[in-house]
Amino acid sequence: MTLLIVSLAPRIRAFLPEVEDLVREGLVMIDPVEVVEYSTRSDGA
Repeated sequence: MTLLIVSLAPRIRAFLPEVEDLVREGLVMIDPVEVVEYSTRSDGA
């Protein structure tokens, strides 16, 4: 399972203690991203 959260770094770091309580084994990763393009649908869907 992959859970992806997109937010500001300070908000993610504040949420980490809750993640640590939920994840018994696996990988928790914080990775910076570069947004190349962002678009929205204009048809209201």
